[in-house]
Amino acid sequence: MRSRLRFLLPLIPALFGTLLLASFPPLSACSEDDAPVAPADSTGIPDSTGQGDSVIVYAAPATLCTIADSRLTEISGITASRLRDGIFWMHNDSGDEARIFAVDTLGRTIAVCRLEGALNRDWEDMASVTIDGTSWIYVGDVGDNNSVREYVTVYRLREPALDPAWRDSALTIVTEAARFRYADGARDCEALAVDPRDGRLLLLEKDGTTCAVFAAAWPGNGGEAELTRIATFRLPFDFSFWRLVTAADLHPDGQRILLRTYNSMLEYETRVLPAVPAIFDSSVARVL
Repeated sequence: MRSRLRFLLPLIPALFGTLLLASFPPLSACSEDDAPVAPADSTGIPDSTGQGDSVIVYAAPATLCTIADSRLTEISGITASRLRDGIFWMHNDSGDEARIFAVDTLGRTIAVCRLEGALNRDWEDMASVTIDGTSWIYVGDVGDNNSVREYVTVYRLREPALDPAWRDSALTIVTEAARFRYADGARDCEALAVDPRDGRLLLLEKDGTTCAVFAAAWPGNGGEAELTRIATFRLPFDFSFWRLVTAADLHPDGQRILLRTYNSMLEYETRVLPAVPAIFDSSVARVL
């Protein structure tokens, strides 16, 4: 992959960061009379599943900036900082060092943080969330193309406070780690989200038929936990390749989720509590 990568909004699994939220009015601002009209489906893929009213396909993306850092050769996970607007955390796919990059909206690297004690076997996605006043970053070493891993590993660290005036500062961060096993056998999951209300981890299966959702509570540093299936749903595309979910992120209120596939970004919403797993059974979606 070229070293200069286009920083496209739909590629950000943390699209519910402060920058995106600032661009849209709250749902309460929409009435039946002035509700926005859904944009044209940018994929051009027909929906014959009957689920078209439960998911929104976003229109074409806009380029925010160009990333020129030659170390970011295969960006796999991106998430918004919970401590400072205009900063995004990101990491490479498998094979890189155990490190995450802080990049601003101009594409400049603010800091490179090495995760002490971590290993990048197959990092796929990351999430940021504030729980009980503490901002956490989670990194999912969860890739498993052949579905053979006995367990997967998720790392988490307290988000470091950065100065946006920094340029390529080097940091080493103490990192927690926990191992997870799927209750019904190994799965290929690339999408990681964290429920901001209780810290529960969600992993979404990368499958061309249906998408299974697995959940587990954080077992503590050095702990192990079982990932149990809490939902199964089908994305509204005919071609199975377009149903492969590669990133996910929950809104801070826990009632909306964005999913990234190879060709689109989808949003599900629910007003039913508890929102997870009800969010995956929602029959109503709105354009923000």
